[in-house]
Amino acid sequence: MGCLFFIEILRYQCYSSEVYKYVVVNMDINDWRCPACNTNVNSSGGILCSSWAVACHMAGKIRTGDHTHRRWAKTNIGEHTCEYYDSLNDLANDLEQKMIEGNNIRMKAEQERIQRLVEKMDEEEEPDISSYRYIKRLENELHAFVSRVLQKAYGEDERDWWCKGVPLKIRSNCAVRREQDQARDQIHKFTDFSDLKTIIGHNRSLFKPNFAYINDYIDSPKDFYDNLEKSNMIRRKVMHTIREPVILEDARFLGEFCEVVTAFIGSQSSEI
Repeated sequence: MGCLFFIEILRYQCYSSEVYKYVVVNMDINDWRCPACNTNVNSSGGILCSSWAVACHMAGKIRTGDHTHRRWAKTNIGEHTCEYYDSLNDLANDLEQKMIEGNNIRMKAEQERIQRLVEKMDEEEEPDISSYRYIKRLENELHAFVSRVLQKAYGEDERDWWCKGVPLKIRSNCAVRREQDQARDQIHKFTDFSDLKTIIGHNRSLFKPNFAYINDYIDSPKDFYDNLEKSNMIRRKVMHTIREPVILEDARFLGEFCEVVTAFIGSQSSEI
């Protein structure tokens, strides 16, 4: 499956939790392997690309007397498996469900193995590095999402959604920040977590459905707002580590809050 390749990349790029999710979500469900010999190719060298292909491989090996496969069949299917069936097709038909079950167990074990590796790597990563990674993720996801929600409600033109959905004080502060920045990027990109908290609260009816999706993570919207403020405080530490060092608890908090934000965004992101 190439999962170890991704894990090695993690050691150098510090994107552990994101890449873990990429690996797990994109783990090839067609990476079929024989549960007896762990091969993913048949006797002709072709890839075992389905549960039926694995079942036919297993049936053929059983009928030709291969001890490894016959022993697996007797243990997992029954003592008389090898002699009961008149045709390979019948044997393969009955083996196929076992191949599916075995593949599911193997994939789950692989996901758990990757998770353990990633958790170990996260523990070894410097808090300021992992915190920066989480801050970047939070900023990118929240800024984009809040903008999309406001655009859907008030119109895509900046004069509509920015002026109608964002309080004047925040607009003024962002205008000043943009004037002080050489890049002079889009004005909404100069909001911080505190601003986003205020914007979400200012448009609470638009974001009300999202809070229902994070009931398992927080007790009330106030907790979400408080976590945004805390994220803003940690962000200052991350950007100015010489003043106050980032500690492990900061990184852990941000990692957990990323999961909350993902759930919060996920409730509407596919509709916008």
